[in-house]
Amino acid sequence: MKTYYINREVDDARRQGLIDAAASFETLELERIEAVDGHRGGFSPATALPDLFPNLPERIRDPSARGYTAVFMSHAKCWRKLLESDRPYALIVEDDVRFTSDARSLDDAIASLDRPFDIIFVNSRANRIMTLAGYERGRDVFVPVDGMYANLLRHQPAECLEASWVSKDGVLPAPGGDGYVVSRAGARRLLDYVAGLKQLFHVDVFLFCAAAGATLRDAPHLPLLFRRAPDIGLSLDGYVWAKFASFPRQDITSSVRAGRPLSEA
Repeated sequence: MKTYYINREVDDARRQGLIDAAASFETLELERIEAVDGHRGGFSPATALPDLFPNLPERIRDPSARGYTAVFMSHAKCWRKLLESDRPYALIVEDDVRFTSDARSLDDAIASLDRPFDIIFVNSRANRIMTLAGYERGRDVFVPVDGMYANLLRHQPAECLEASWVSKDGVLPAPGGDGYVVSRAGARRLLDYVAGLKQLFHVDVFLFCAAAGATLRDAPHLPLLFRRAPDIGLSLDGYVWAKFASFPRQDITSSVRAGRPLSEA
């Protein structure tokens, strides 16, 4: 499987660690994508990728905003790279991802998927959300993200509040960008949408909310990442790879997320 990994030039230890980890998986064909560095002196969103983001501002003062803007742009470079290739889909990961044995079966799982998809989350954070949404272990299926999200909203807020992995400010970590498969159709939809944006936000939240149809109005009472999510006028056919098995406490999954993940960050 074609695998684009996002990495800054200065992060050589991360780069080598990912290469070493992926070496045991013959199905992963790695290609490095130079990350946009929002903390580099002179970083300007308007000029970093003007062909993809023609409407971004010249400068961003907030350091955290510069960081997540650059991360978003780095993912967009991967979407464009896929469209420039002849591949039907590609795995996109960040350079701090940790592969698990399930990476070996991902190609077979996608080949067996009997429906079109834009994005499939395969990182461990989705597992947590799927567990909260009431999915059972012991199955090997693709779970629609919008259905998973709807199930989550039907659960009691206390279940989220009591979860040990909700952050100290009551926000559930956003599943998304550290590991996902995107199809050519999905990459095209994503690039068409972001071309008109005047500012960017967290790519993890963006990808998940686009696949789930989530908005701020859905569940203002729940301590979830969606409190911070903007309303996104983009609809992705998203799935979570529901590969259920025992997994460490810190595991998480994505647009097919639930069980032992393909990757964990």
